[in-house]
Amino acid sequence: MYILTVAMLYARGFYNIHKKQKNIFTIIIFILLNLSQMRFGSKIFLKSLIQTVGFSFIYLLSIYFIKAAIRNDYNTNSSSNILNLKIYDKITIRDALWLIQIQNKVKYDAIAIKSKVAPGTVKNRLKFIFSVLEVGDKHGFLNEYSTFEICYGEYSSEQISSMTFTDDDFIE
Repeated sequence: MYILTVAMLYARGFYNIHKKQKNIFTIIIFILLNLSQMRFGSKIFLKSLIQTVGFSFIYLLSIYFIKAAIRNDYNTNSSSNILNLKIYDKITIRDALWLIQIQNKVKYDAIAIKSKVAPGTVKNRLKFIFSVLEVGDKHGFLNEYSTFEICYGEYSSEQISSMTFTDDDFIE
């Protein structure tokens, strides 16, 4: 169960930030969980340790090959990595600009300052956009669309990035 939990956290992007510290913490917990078998004696501990390491290796190897197969299948089947936000009725061109900035790892506060709106407005609107795109949150968006070019109809990401919007331009 522990390996499955770690795999799910990895898939959700938990390990994208502060990788080294999170990997060390994960390994320490893994070791402590295995050391808890010491209370049953050294023979049972060694047998349990060998089984755990073997199963963990097989799980991680399986996850690696499945992920590689999915990535390979995705890369061969996707003809273009373009996310056209015009097809979503509730998303505006300003939202496209914000998503481009999210792709570029710009913080919410910086987006708010550049757009001349309150940070809460940015957070609430992006939460709505993520729900429309069905990605859950910022990390889900980055995992799903980090390699995509964002466009809005005939506007490319470069054209959108050169535009500026205020709260008055926002039309729901």
